[in-house]
Amino acid sequence: MNYGKNGFTRNHFYLINFLLKIIIYIIIIYIMLPNFSPIIIVLIILVIITFTMMNYYKQTQNENIIPYKDIDTNDITLTYVDKNINYSKKIQDLLNEYKTSSSTSLSTVPEIKEIFGWGNNTYGQITIPSGLTNIVAISAGNKHSLALNSAGKVFAWGDNTYAQTTIPNELLNSKVIAISAGTIHSLALLENGKIIGWGFNGNDRIKIPDNIPKAIAISAGYNHSVALLENNKVICWGGTALQRNITDLDNTDIIAISAGNYYSLALKRNGTVVGWGDNTYRQVFIPTDLNNNIKAIESGANYSLALKNDGTVIGWGTNTSAVSKFPLDLNTNKDIKAISLGEYHALALRNNGTVISWGDTSYDKTKIPDGLINIKNIAAGGNTITGFSLVLKN
Repeated sequence: MNYGKNGFTRNHFYLINFLLKIIIYIIIIYIMLPNFSPIIIVLIILVIITFTMMNYYKQTQNENIIPYKDIDTNDITLTYVDKNINYSKKIQDLLNEYKTSSSTSLSTVPEIKEIFGWGNNTYGQITIPSGLTNIVAISAGNKHSLALNSAGKVFAWGDNTYAQTTIPNELLNSKVIAISAGTIHSLALLENGKIIGWGFNGNDRIKIPDNIPKAIAISAGYNHSVALLENNKVICWGGTALQRNITDLDNTDIIAISAGNYYSLALKRNGTVVGWGDNTYRQVFIPTDLNNNIKAIESGANYSLALKNDGTVIGWGTNTSAVSKFPLDLNTNKDIKAISLGEYHALALRNNGTVISWGDTSYDKTKIPDGLINIKNIAAGGNTITGFSLVLKN
C-alpha cells in the first residue's frame, strides 16, 4: 500500500516547504540587518518560525484526508481536500454547466410527446397543448391541428382566424368518433352519425346537407367537404359544381374518401379508385396500373397518393412538384402501412413505427426529428409556407 507516488506524502511536502521558508527568512534578515545584535536576530527568527508553524497547523486543520484507489494498479493514494468547500455542490454545478453548454447538449434532441410536430409553427400549429392523453386520431389542416382522444373529446390548436379551432358547444357533450381538418374549416363525426362543421363557411363548406343518412367517414378539403354514408355512398358539399359532381361516377360500395384542394378521391371495396373535380394536373386521372389492389388514398393540392396492398406507394398528378419525387428507399422494403399528404409534402409510416417524408423542404417539414420511433399515426398539413407534420406515438 503506497501513500502517494513513491511513498511521498503531503506531510513531506509541508516539512520541506517549512524548512525552506526558515532558511530564506534567515538569509534575508542577515542581509538586511547586519548591525543588529545576534540576540535580536534570534528573537526575530523565533517569531517567524512561530507564525509559520501556526499557518501550517491552520492549513492542515482545514483539510480532510480521503483514500483514493487506482483501479488499474490497486495503489491507494491519500487525497487531501478542503473542508470548507462543498464538493457535492461544485460537482452538481459542473454537471448543470455541462448540460447547458456542452456540444452534445440534451436540448438538441427534442422530447417526443404523445403528439409531436415539426415544420412551420407561425400559427402555433405544432405547439401541442399540454395534458393531451389517450389520443387516438390526429388531423392537420393548413394552419391548425385537431386531435381526438379515446373518450371522444376533440382538441384544436393553431390559427383561429375563422374559428376553426373553436370547438362548438355541441361537441362538448357528444362523443366524437372521427375528425378532419380542412384548409380553414374543421369537421367532426359523432357516434350517432351526425356531422358537425365549424370554421370558415365560404362556399357553404360547413353547411351540412339536411336529411342525409348516417355518416361513417368525413374528409375536409380546401373549400369543400366530403362524407361517406353508411350505405357506402358519398356526398359532397361546398366548393364548386365541378367539385360536387359525383353523379357520373360509380358511387357505390365506397370504403374510404379523401378531399383535396379542388378535387376528391374515393376508394372502393374492390381496391379501385375513383376521382372527381378539378383535373388540371390529372390528379383525378386514375393510373391504369393500380390493378385493383389499393388499400388507402390521399389527395393533396394537385397530386394524389395511393397505398397498395403490397406496402408500396404510387402517385399521380403534377410531375413538377417536389412531392412527386419519391425517396429512393420509399418502396424498397414494401413496408409502408399508412400515408398522409399535405399540399406539397408527404409522410409515410413504416411497419416498424418509423416515418419517411418527402416533398417541399421549406421550414424543415420533411426533416424527420431524431428519436422519432414507435409512431402509429401521421398527418401532413399546410402548403409551402405553412407546411408542417404531426405524428402520434404508440
